[in-house]
Order: sequence, then structure tokens, then C-alpha cells
Amino acid sequence: MNIVDKTKVEIIEHRFSGHAHRTVKFQELPKHVCDRRIDLLWELSFNFKRATPNWQGMMHTVHRGSEHPGQSSVLYLPIIDMYSGDKTCILSTLEFLSNLAMKHHVVPIITFDQPLYWKAAELIINSPNNNLKEIVSMLSCFHTFMNLLGAIGTLMKGTGLQRILEVVYGESTVVHMMTGKSVQRSFRGHLLVDKCLNYMIVSYMVKLNPKLAELVDKSEEMYYSLLAGEMTLESILTSDTVTTIKLELDQMKAKLYNRSKTSQLWINYQKMLQIAHTECKDLYFRSDKAKTTKVYDINRLKLILGDHLCSQLLFVHAITGCDTTSRIFGVGKKAAFQKLVKGDQLLPTASSTKFHCQRVYYQIMVWTEQGGNMDAANWGWRVEENVLVPIMSETNVAPDNLLKMIHCNCTTGCTTLRCSCRRYGLPCHTVCGQCQVELCSNPYNQHDSEDDDD
Repeated sequence: MNIVDKTKVEIIEHRFSGHAHRTVKFQELPKHVCDRRIDLLWELSFNFKRATPNWQGMMHTVHRGSEHPGQSSVLYLPIIDMYSGDKTCILSTLEFLSNLAMKHHVVPIITFDQPLYWKAAELIINSPNNNLKEIVSMLSCFHTFMNLLGAIGTLMKGTGLQRILEVVYGESTVVHMMTGKSVQRSFRGHLLVDKCLNYMIVSYMVKLNPKLAELVDKSEEMYYSLLAGEMTLESILTSDTVTTIKLELDQMKAKLYNRSKTSQLWINYQKMLQIAHTECKDLYFRSDKAKTTKVYDINRLKLILGDHLCSQLLFVHAITGCDTTSRIFGVGKKAAFQKLVKGDQLLPTASSTKFHCQRVYYQIMVWTEQGGNMDAANWGWRVEENVLVPIMSETNVAPDNLLKMIHCNCTTGCTTLRCSCRRYGLPCHTVCGQCQVELCSNPYNQHDSEDDDD
């Protein structure tokens, strides 16, 4: 028996039509509320007199009684030697895993990164194979989490954090932890440092206010009651003890933040870690072009502009110039957006804008993944030597009498801006001098003959 043939994945070519995103609707998933006070209870455990479990043990306690499918296993499956973003590769993978799940009588749950998730959703919706409809596709946040840990490590480089982590982990391991590559160790190491920082702050608070020590002792009794199953998590989170400690700790951090730059550094480090293990729906944009750095709240801007105006942003970006469309002379993105807000006409209705608007429309269809069946040659482009070239105009760039007035007498092949035709963006024509007889390097020429051998 040929083992290699048995492990091959059948390649199924993707030939579906239509666009799934027109019909795909996502249902809102149930939210698992994880209160910040749960983290605080574990962080306070360094101030407790008795031994406490680590973070993993704390999470087992929090989720006690929840359904668990049992111990997981890892199996190696065949590798498809294709580009991962190819829909044929994705479809073949879906078909293989769907058939494998049917043999084992389980529901296939597949996790994708963001670039592949949408393509997989399209294929599942459009596939004539009903078995693919049973697949549960999930969007992975692994790489986002890894990038966040790497960003924290980069920002904290040279602050002594690496030396602190080397007390617990090996030097070569810490290098990967700081870059976010070793995700599990990196997150555990950051949690330990965060716990130590809170221990130092709470110990300092107890010295200033001895009454706070009583609250810490109460939280310790509650913590061990939770471990023993004598108290529920809900009763602890609603207690005044943990809430009071949280308020006191937040107030102390605010005071320390204004005390020195070192305090600001480490408190900001703790805030970054809160983002790593809490749900974050906020999105911000920082602009570095202004003299003073500005940070914009994207969600608030969207709320102010409204859905209708936000839906026009792709059009404004494309028509005012992007990677594939030219910009409008004298009209910047800011001016165009202001015209759109006021309801003014953005462009005059003229034949000179025909091909530009066609390219803009085609580009928007590509961005929104609706241009699968559209031919770029029908939307302001032409193909020259297997390369798409924009069609600038159907007519001359200027009236014939004006073209006759502007001409050159170059003897060096129109290679520099000393050529008047080239300087004004015009092609050389019959009234020009020797450049029409000899070699002409004017890039605005449009010759169909083989005279240009440059």
C-alpha cells in the first residue's frame, strides 16, 4: 500500500459564482463577562499569608462547573502545497476536513485568520455541498494577540523588564517573549510582573492606611472560600470588600502616575496588559503630521458622521486619488470630504472625468469584493503588454490649435524638462523639430508604430 497516496488531499477547483457577502448575516455571539475584579482578586493573592494557586488554577476555579469536552489532542494532517489565500486551496481544505469530521461523527470547527476567514465564509455559503454548511468557521485573534505582546515588549525595551523576566525564564526564552513569539510564556511572564507591581502598590497602601489591611484579610478569606466552593464568584464580585479595594487601588495609581515618569511608565505597562486580557472594542487613530500628536476615537467619529456619510468614504478616497486612481488637480481629500459633508457637487459633469469615474467605481467594487466578474478593460483601463494602463481621455489633451502653438525643437531626444512638450505634459507632434525624425524619449507620446526603440 502506498502511504503517500493515502495522505493526499483531493484538490477541488473553485468555480462558484456570485458573492456571498451580499447574503451573509452574522448573529451576535453571547458575551462572556469577565469582571476586572476577578483579576484583582488573583493579584491580591501575593499579599495573602497562605499559599495560592497560579493564574491557571484561578481560572479553573472561576470556570468550575462549566461544560468541558475533555482532554484535547493534536494530530498532523496532510499539507497542501498551494498559496493559502487561493480559494481552490481553501475549498479543498474545507472539503477534506468536512469529510474527516463526518467519519468521526463530530462537528468540524475551523479557525481562520482574518484574511482567510471571509473567503472561507463565502465558500461555505456558496458551495453546493450541503456538508460544508455544517462547518463552524471562527475568526482567530491569535496573531492580533501576538502583535500586542510584541508591541508591549518593544515599548518596554530598555526599562528593565527583560532583566526581571530573566529571573524566572532563560535569557534566550525572554528574547522571544519580548517579541511576542512565545505567546504562552510571554503572557504568563507579564501577568507575574503585573501581580508583583500590584503587590508593591498594595503593600505601600497598607503602610499608609492600616485599615486597608483588614480589607485585604477579608478578601483572603473570600478567596479561600471560593476555592473551597463555599462562595460563588458572583457573591464575591458584588461584595463591598473587593469593590472598595479596587477603588482605593485606582486612586493610588492615579496619584503615583503624576509623581514621576518612572511611575507613569509602569502604570501604563499595567494598562497595556489590561488590554491583553480584556475585551476591547475601542479603536483609535494617531496622526503624526501635526506639530502636536493627535489621537482620534474612530467609534466616536463614526457616530458623529453617521452611517450614510461613512459609507461614502471609499468613494472619496478613490476619486481623490489612491494607489490605482489618479488624483484630481487642485482638489485634495480634505476639500472633497468637506464638499461631501456640505452636499456640494464634487466634480463637474464633463467628458474628461468619464474614465476616471469608471476606474473609481471599479476600484470600489474590488475593495468591497464585488468585482469578481468585472473586466478592468471595460472600466477605464486598457491592456498594453499584459499590463493595465489607465485611459486618460478619448480626445486630445488640448484643442488642436493650442497643440500647434506648443512644440519643441529638441535635438537631444526630449530627455529633460527643457523640452516644452514634456514640461507641459503634451506629446510631441508633427510640428516639432528633429525629435520626430530621430529618437524621442517624451513619455507622453502614444505611438502605435515601431519607431520607438528606446
